[in-house]
Amino acid sequence: TGELASALRRFVHDTPEQLIVGDLVMDLAAHRVTVRGSDINLSPREFALLRRLLESPRHVVSLDELERLAASDSASSLTAARVMVARIVKRACDRSLRIVGDQ
Repeated sequence: TGELASALRRFVHDTPEQLIVGDLVMDLAAHRVTVRGSDINLSPREFALLRRLLESPRHVVSLDELERLAASDSASSLTAARVMVARIVKRACDRSLRIVGDQ
């Protein structure tokens, strides 16, 4: 949404080693994600999906790309992508990260 894009523009800071959005810090070398200093446990695919979203916060990521990132032999890749995004958001929210979404 427009609100989410606006929020990301205000809060995105990155270095070659880290991607930072507000209180969320993704350490690329350590494959670690924290919110306000608390670890968020992500699978390698979840990490890759979140990394892709954080790397280009001002751009829409296509469903095809989300499906590719979430590809799994055991489930529909679109369903898997939706589940992964939902898990990432839930884990981040559990760490008190404020998510701006549709109203």
